[in-house]
Amino acid sequence: MNEEQDKKSIYKKWWFWVGGIIVLFILISALGGGDESNTNQATQIQQQQQAESTKPASEENTETITTTFDIPVLLDKNISYFTPVFGEPVNENPEPTDIAIQTGVETWIKRFEKDGYAIAVTYNINSGKVTEIFLSKGTYAMPLEETWITKNEVNDLLKRGNISKEGSGYYYRFMWPIQDKNKYTGIVVQKEPFTGFEGNQLCNGYPDC
Repeated sequence: MNEEQDKKSIYKKWWFWVGGIIVLFILISALGGGDESNTNQATQIQQQQQAESTKPASEENTETITTTFDIPVLLDKNISYFTPVFGEPVNENPEPTDIAIQTGVETWIKRFEKDGYAIAVTYNINSGKVTEIFLSKGTYAMPLEETWITKNEVNDLLKRGNISKEGSGYYYRFMWPIQDKNKYTGIVVQKEPFTGFEGNQLCNGYPDC
């Protein structure tokens, strides 16, 4: 009888230890899985923060500048094209005066405005052919000084006119006012190269290049 009780006692102790080991294993597995899950989550958060910190500034604040006047295309148009597209000219004398015709003036200017920008279109009186276009910011009703731009704004103005250094078939020059050579009045664009006083071809871009 005592021998049988001893066997039962040994069995109980054995199952007690086996059960304890199983429980301990389960606890270790659960804790290990939790640590792994937390680690993965922390890694994902860190990767996301790094991606956001290295995101280019251009993706965060990107302002699309649209073309207001497609100057290269407009250079090939006849002056009769402009009014139906851009409305009536805003200058007081869009048509050549009698005095101008009598004195043999060959070119005239019509001015148009759109979306806060303006163009002065110079054209041949007899043929109607456009010879140059001056693009500027603002309207002709504004004080002249308020339409001038800084060097930080020249790229925006180029985009407004669809003008670039890589463009072909035209030449352009920024013009500055006598009063302030740190600013520009606008861009003159024409099909013929710009030349200096001695007949040398000038570069595209700034007046001082």
